[in-house]
Amino acid sequence: MDINKLTSLIKEKALDTGFDLVAVSAVGKFPENQFYKEWLSRGYAGKMGYLEKNSAKREDITGVLPGAKSIICCAVNYNTDYPYSTELDDIDRGWISRYAWGDDYHGSVLDMLKSLNEYCR
Repeated sequence: MDINKLTSLIKEKALDTGFDLVAVSAVGKFPENQFYKEWLSRGYAGKMGYLEKNSAKREDITGVLPGAKSIICCAVNYNTDYPYSTELDDIDRGWISRYAWGDDYHGSVLDMLKSLNEYCR
């Protein structure tokens, strides 16, 4: 099958599965990864130690998937129509991150990824 047609089918399936964004890219090193290392060194990961522990996997996908030639990157937008915490006038209200407003998304995103994986096989 033509690679452009295959890419188009994968993107279409990902969107149909419920992802809001999808991209397919060639595997390779990218200079932007240095920003991630700097972000970690500044302590921005907080208590999410797994981000630093597995940083090498983020640098080179072939360490996880030897022989990989492309990656499929999917995203789900967890934004809502509710006003941002910064837009509220009540100074006694706390700020809650947008991702924390709804149910835990890890299970639903995993199900979507499994569905896309099954399609790709």
